[in-house]
Amino acid sequence: YYSRLTEILRLYLEFRFGWLALESTTGEIEDAIDNYKMKEKAKDNLLQILRTADLVKFAKSQPMPDANIKAMEGAYKFIELTEPKEEEQKKN
Repeated sequence: YYSRLTEILRLYLEFRFGWLALESTTGEIEDAIDNYKMKEKAKDNLLQILRTADLVKFAKSQPMPDANIKAMEGAYKFIELTEPKEEEQKKN
């Protein structure tokens, strides 16, 4: 679940910001995130999901039952907070 969710978010970062996030670790994303224009809440949502995913994938952590739902909600919120504004889309 978390592998797929983070893959989707990383692909979104590539298409939305031109950021080669699929090839980046969570630490590298954390270090570079301030180079991209996004709200603090969006940064917090993304990093929380990536950190939780790392714990699940690498430390074999067992998330609480509602953690999957919260992760998905956080992913939706991240995309809502970072989607291009109408004016920005017209420029492109």
